[in-house]
Amino acid sequence: MRSKIVLGLLVAIIAYACLAMAGGANVEAAGGSYLMARFWDNKNFSSLLWEHYYEYICPQQPGHIGNVNLAMAGVDNRFESANAYGYSGYCETTIMYKYANLSGTSYQCGGGGCSDLGVLNNDVTSYKLFR
Repeated sequence: MRSKIVLGLLVAIIAYACLAMAGGANVEAAGGSYLMARFWDNKNFSSLLWEHYYEYICPQQPGHIGNVNLAMAGVDNRFESANAYGYSGYCETTIMYKYANLSGTSYQCGGGGCSDLGVLNNDVTSYKLFR
């Protein structure tokens, strides 16, 4: 178990370093080995801002994973486009919310990505990915 945690952290650090060298120095990463979603600072997938990694392909039990308060990470109210990367048909959808703790106005985005978050542009404070 400990080696999986260390490996997950190492993968996140390497991914962050590669993106920083490629010009994405503002990218943050939630922990884990599998890339689950990306969120951009601008419309049309421009200026990568946040990546969500998870230690498994998707939760073992039906449910969701996500960030319930982006303000704590310093990236709330900045997303303008998003994409979820599902695996074998799971976790291909993300729902973004106006307020922390998955509340308020929401916007759903499927696996093809959303180049524009509509009413939630620059107004996302939490999100979830689900099966």
